[in-house]
Amino acid sequence: MVHATDRVGERFVVSIRPLQRAMRSRTALAVVLLCATLLSLWGMVAWKEWQERQDRLARGAVDIKNLTHSLSEHAARTIESTAIVLSNVVYRFGQGDIPQAEHLNQLLAVYTHELPQLREVVVLDENGRWKFSSVGKEQSYNNSDRDYFRYHKSHADQDLRINPPIVSRGTGRWTMLLTRRISNPDGSFAGVAAAAIDLGFFQAFYDTFAIGTRGSVGLFRSDGALLVRRPFDAANIGRDYSAKLPLFERLKTEPAGYYRIHSPFDGITKWIAYEQVAGFPLVINVSLAEDEMLASWREELKNDVVVTGVVSLLLVAMGMLIVTQFRLRSRAERALQMSEAEYRLLAENSGDVVVRLGFDGVRRYVSPAMKQVLGYEPKELTGRRITEVVHPDHAAELKAIFEALGRGQETATLIHQSRHKNGNDIWLETIFRLVRDPENGFPSGIVAVIRDVSDRKAAEEELQALNTVLKELAATDALTGVPNRRSFDIALDRECRRAKRARKSVAVIVADVDHFKSYNDRYGHQAGDECLRRVARAMSEVVQRPGDLLARYGGEEFAIILPETDKFGATLVAENIRRAVEAQAVPHTGSSNGLVTISVGMSWMWMDGDNMGPALLREADQALYKAKGTGRNCVVCAPEKDFPALRIA
Repeated sequence: MVHATDRVGERFVVSIRPLQRAMRSRTALAVVLLCATLLSLWGMVAWKEWQERQDRLARGAVDIKNLTHSLSEHAARTIESTAIVLSNVVYRFGQGDIPQAEHLNQLLAVYTHELPQLREVVVLDENGRWKFSSVGKEQSYNNSDRDYFRYHKSHADQDLRINPPIVSRGTGRWTMLLTRRISNPDGSFAGVAAAAIDLGFFQAFYDTFAIGTRGSVGLFRSDGALLVRRPFDAANIGRDYSAKLPLFERLKTEPAGYYRIHSPFDGITKWIAYEQVAGFPLVINVSLAEDEMLASWREELKNDVVVTGVVSLLLVAMGMLIVTQFRLRSRAERALQMSEAEYRLLAENSGDVVVRLGFDGVRRYVSPAMKQVLGYEPKELTGRRITEVVHPDHAAELKAIFEALGRGQETATLIHQSRHKNGNDIWLETIFRLVRDPENGFPSGIVAVIRDVSDRKAAEEELQALNTVLKELAATDALTGVPNRRSFDIALDRECRRAKRARKSVAVIVADVDHFKSYNDRYGHQAGDECLRRVARAMSEVVQRPGDLLARYGGEEFAIILPETDKFGATLVAENIRRAVEAQAVPHTGSSNGLVTISVGMSWMWMDGDNMGPALLREADQALYKAKGTGRNCVVCAPEKDFPALRIA
């Protein structure tokens, strides 16, 4: 198989052989090589700069469109919430439900307080006088001369009307008025409900976006009337731009778009994105000056031209030296081409995915490796939010990472599940890195490197499962399935310390199978093992409180921990387990009553000191020996003088 870099080297060698045959002198060869080098150098610079220019414009287009959409949603929410207020007011009057002035004024004041865009809400009567107001006091203004009042008086429809901005008589500020006709129950004209929004509300919001010194944001009515614009110019407010801006012609066929224009406002060449505001006769447009979009590119172009010019002069000055250095230069160029080919080969076959994100979580760029990792073509995920394929269980972690990066944290790593195109969830490791603007140092986006860690995660889960099994095996008696002596010792120490803190008592019961050696000798060890399992099951049915612990302490001996149990409760449990074992009715001809039985010793203490567990166990063990000495199949409590043996006849 021929490697790609070998083919690159072969083409390079073949391309220079005709030149070597054609050029007999070193001087001629140097001139030709120098000219070819200069042409190649400037051609590469020109191609690179053109590609960079197109890339800057493409990235700017994505940013403008996203900003336009965000501003469109902001305008829709602002107008919609205001329209709801007016609808409520109009509905009250339409139903004949006219409240007292004080009550309605207070309600309107609440609306203006809750909605930051509202400066005031006013109800005008049929003569244009202020009847109700969120200001709360009577005003002497009469608005019957206003265009919106005359319109509603002469039109019976009660639709929301977005009026051209006016200068408020009360505040002297530019104001956008949203109005609706108020009709009496019989349909006659009763007045106008008006909501006032300072243009400064929109202006302040638009000023928060970085669109350059020559960029602009405009909010228009669909008929072309300008409502708000950044930068603000009072002379332009309310003017009709339907014939000057191509977007209004485009709006007839496309609710959103992007195009290049020579601005009628300032005569600057700009790129403009526009979008119809959903649900309202409004359109938002955002423009960026082309020269500002390409400002950094022009600076880089100047630097590249200067550097390339210096290099060209050096090449000319070194023309005479090329003859002697031709062979070394040829080898260097060939090595460079081979390394570039190797780099491209590695990049194209990299298993890691590179994604460029905005702070809104929208992907700006997705590398081809996404097809291998999640099954999606890059274009399927570009422009969509990263949360769309991330498992909901990891949404909070992802949100926290974006917030941390937004606060200036440089890097973050998240191991999470994402949905593959085939519907399966796979484990990924994503390394996020904050990208800063090289000019001002401010965060400009996020770069994420994603790799598939499903195999590693599966290995970790398998190892964790094995560790869990090993822990369970280490703490469980293999024969009976109950906890072993090690588990008992740990639990006894834990319960004694806990009881000391709580000033409680702990009881311990020790039980031993009577005549078990003779049982093994008579019935065999397999029968003996089954006997121990049945004894353990019988005792487990009695010891069922969540805090109690039954363990096989060794051989045919079992031990029980009863936290927060007094002597009477422990004695009752001990007698119940003795009866439960006897009720199994396991035959044992070597026993006095012909059945398998147990002897039980019990001890209990108030935990008022340290390391009392061993003493508690020792007393229970001594009580067990006394039970065996008093005839077996009985319960003895320690000390024996206080608690006589309990025996079932």
